[in-house]
Amino acid sequence: MAAGEMKESLKGERGAGAPLKMVSLFLFPLVLLGALVYHVMTSGEAILGRPPVSQDALQKLEFQRVVLRPSQIAVSLINTGPGPVSVGQVTVNEALWRFSAEPSGPIPRLGRATIRIPYPWHAEEPLKVAVISSVGMKFEKTIDVAAETPEMGLSAIGYFSLIGIYVGVIPVFLGLLWRPFLQRIGGGAMSFLVSFTVGVLLALGVDVLVEAW
Repeated sequence: MAAGEMKESLKGERGAGAPLKMVSLFLFPLVLLGALVYHVMTSGEAILGRPPVSQDALQKLEFQRVVLRPSQIAVSLINTGPGPVSVGQVTVNEALWRFSAEPSGPIPRLGRATIRIPYPWHAEEPLKVAVISSVGMKFEKTIDVAAETPEMGLSAIGYFSLIGIYVGVIPVFLGLLWRPFLQRIGGGAMSFLVSFTVGVLLALGVDVLVEAW
């Protein structure tokens, strides 16, 4: 084999492995970061030592979603505290009410549960749902105007798709109408507009991440 052919063969082999190498270089830091986050979340006490107060004093249940159906309230909870939480009582508009929990038993750390309350709520009236743990910690959610939660179906999919078109598609095409104008401005002005756009997107991204967290 000639030297030129050998070089071309080596280039071809390197080119074939380049995408896999790029993917590996991209994923390797993410894997390490995920391992670090998992270690900190599962071994926080071993790293930072025991907290000065008991886990019961740090209980925290967060309301993920409240679904209203005729004569029923379904509350989705997540335990974001340091230890398990047992639901002892539930109140609706300051009145104790019977309930069922799925799954039953204590909610583990970062675990989820659904509380179902058979309650004859009335449309357009306020609701105040409170979940009380077995040690007396109270977590509340207020619904200013009660209304039945819409169910996902073809009509709902079409409605949200229409919203997505109005918000995410049509503005993009309207923005393309500025192309003739942008082609006539100087490079400095274009750099400023691009930088400004990137800054706005970064600010929005940070705000979304904070809200999601």
